[in-house]
Amino acid sequence: MKSPSSLIDFTENINVADIDMNLYINENSTALSKILYEEIENNFFNVNNIVLNNNECFYIKDCLNNKIIYCKGFYNVIGYSDDDIDLDFLLNNVHPNDIEIVNRISKTAVLYCSENPHNILNNTLCVSYRRKKKEGTYIKVLSQSYITEINDEGVLVKGLTKLADISFIDASDAVNWKFEAENLNKEVFKNNIYKAYNNFFTIREREIIVEIAKGNTNKQISEKLFISKHTVATHRKHLFKKSNTHSVKELILFCNKTGVI
Repeated sequence: MKSPSSLIDFTENINVADIDMNLYINENSTALSKILYEEIENNFFNVNNIVLNNNECFYIKDCLNNKIIYCKGFYNVIGYSDDDIDLDFLLNNVHPNDIEIVNRISKTAVLYCSENPHNILNNTLCVSYRRKKKEGTYIKVLSQSYITEINDEGVLVKGLTKLADISFIDASDAVNWKFEAENLNKEVFKNNIYKAYNNFFTIREREIIVEIAKGNTNKQISEKLFISKHTVATHRKHLFKKSNTHSVKELILFCNKTGVI
């Protein structure tokens, strides 16, 4: 099997740590992908061949019947027994501020696989977000999802998702994601995830948001965009009101999570 020829890689927050985060995602997803591709291609995929570290767990989903059919390692990662794990648990265990974007990313990836069944065993979805531990705190996890079985019609039958505690490298509230698929149109895929917010801000507002994210002052923004400082200040007020945020940090996080920037 060939490796995916197209790569999409967007981060949901702007900070220096994201550089390391992307490296970590790329290195780990590539390593696991290689093992799964080789096993699936040679028809000897076996869950027992998946080696887990103490900070890792995984589950296999029956996509046709929408249920978990196998899981391992959850106690080490979040303190719950493997017997506690089902689809409802996996959904409710996500941080409430992350769940919307995580669901949108996952659903868009599944829809893409269903509509483009060619070589979907090569597709990979990686998402980093927060999960709740049994004792009540949240940890950052990297979720790596792969399709392990399809039927003759190209319909998804089984999928594997591996979770790793990556709090040691990323303790932020950013949601990062990467989707790999052959012949993927990156812009269309991204727009499908964030389509509800495609026209949320005007072109001028987007320009100002980008400058705010760079840390520029009203004076610097006014000089770059050839508008008055008063106009920039007015736009800032409207941006906070429109996004229901109260600080630059909250505004940027909102824009990251909605794909505005």
